[in-house]
Amino acid sequence: LNRMSAEQFEQMQRENLILTKLVTLVRLNGGKISEDEVLETFRFENERINLAFLKILPDSFKGQVTVNEIEEKEYYQKHEEEFRIPASVQVQYLVFRPSDFEGKAQVSPDDVKRTYDSQKERFKTPRRVKAREILIKVGPEDSSDKIDEKRKKAEEILEKVKKTKDVASLAKQYSESETASKGGDMGWIQKGAVDELLQTALFSLKAGEISGVVKGMEGFYILKADEVTEEKQKSLDEVKDQIFQALKRDKGKAEASRRADDAFYALFRSRDLETYAKEKAVPIKTTGFFKEDDEIPEIGRNPLFASSAFSLKTGEISPVVSIPPNFYLLKLLDKKESRIPPLEDVKEEVKRKGVAIKCDEKARQVADDLLKQVQGGKSLKEVAQEKGAQVDQTGFFTRTAGAIPKIGPGGELMNILSPLTEKNPVPKEVLRTKDGYFLVRLLAVEPAEQTKFVSAKQNIERRLVTQKQDGFFRDWLEQLRSRAKIDKNKDILKG
Repeated sequence: LNRMSAEQFEQMQRENLILTKLVTLVRLNGGKISEDEVLETFRFENERINLAFLKILPDSFKGQVTVNEIEEKEYYQKHEEEFRIPASVQVQYLVFRPSDFEGKAQVSPDDVKRTYDSQKERFKTPRRVKAREILIKVGPEDSSDKIDEKRKKAEEILEKVKKTKDVASLAKQYSESETASKGGDMGWIQKGAVDELLQTALFSLKAGEISGVVKGMEGFYILKADEVTEEKQKSLDEVKDQIFQALKRDKGKAEASRRADDAFYALFRSRDLETYAKEKAVPIKTTGFFKEDDEIPEIGRNPLFASSAFSLKTGEISPVVSIPPNFYLLKLLDKKESRIPPLEDVKEEVKRKGVAIKCDEKARQVADDLLKQVQGGKSLKEVAQEKGAQVDQTGFFTRTAGAIPKIGPGGELMNILSPLTEKNPVPKEVLRTKDGYFLVRLLAVEPAEQTKFVSAKQNIERRLVTQKQDGFFRDWLEQLRSRAKIDKNKDILKG
């Protein structure tokens, strides 16, 4: 830009403006959605289907397959990394616990008073309101007309509240909140416990007062303050024991940290943890061999402890490791490097995996053969009887559900089910899950509730337009790239 002339800069701006307009035009032209497309999407996403299915489990073929020694060796050689044993280490460590030093920590009345005087804000009881609510929920799919209708309903309820003053009874009758059965009782509320709009309305009320209709995150609220307790500064006498114990803990932690640091410098050369532990009466522990993600007795599964241990060379001492509430000093005793064991050591595991692969292949072959028979006109019940199996049903579910009942997670499987209709009830392929293979057939379709289309229409249309515009724009860019001729300006590259 520094070497660009005013004319060049203006030309670049004009080109950018033209490009922006062109992109907008391409997007708009590519984003036209018909009423039929919106309706078809609504039906597809909201109709429910019921599948009949036959399950083919790989484990059922275990008695029919074997793996010989040549196959075992071939599998082992191709999949050596599957059998790799991760590195493991054994450490000795000192532990410095703040709790071991709290009892000897000296805290004077002056220490307590100084802490109280310097941190008075910590010792205030915040203003609280014991509240009740009536909620008329507003959903993300609600149209503007529907929202206005719900607002009017809330205003009508408010008029009843003003006349009767009985929020509890009206909450049980009208509220759509989880608190309705308790008469709208929200319990004691303090700032930060509810969304900001409700908080502003609620904390402006005095005891016994009722709000107007308040728009919150979930819908329209009517609030009542049953009781109010004002902010109060606690006296030193009320909190002195609390402060005393906190200072003892702080001093215990500081002493544990100091002693851990002293130990590190003392052991930097000698590295003799056992002698130091005896002389200073510090707890010392020795672990068994553990891998990086193992759970360590008395430590747990702790990445910081493990990474500190694995970063050491044999005999080295770690810096102080802080794992609240304690401090640790580690010494690496021994390390076993990662290795691939010989075939003899993992022969049973290799055989088990080889059998599992053959069982899976057999199950897939059987499933594909049965699918061809069903596609050829046989019923699912007929092919099941020939195999001595039973046909089950999923029960009704939507194609947009996250899972297929009795079969497994949806995801890619839903793409196989998408084209199914009552005229074309059998998919082109079997379904594969971690449990096995599923041969399915569409049994019945439960149509979408047309009454819900009006409220869902706007959101579906907006989503389809965005998808279509993005797809059209990507296709347009791809065409430009395929036709583009790129010249290299060597003078610019040299500059």
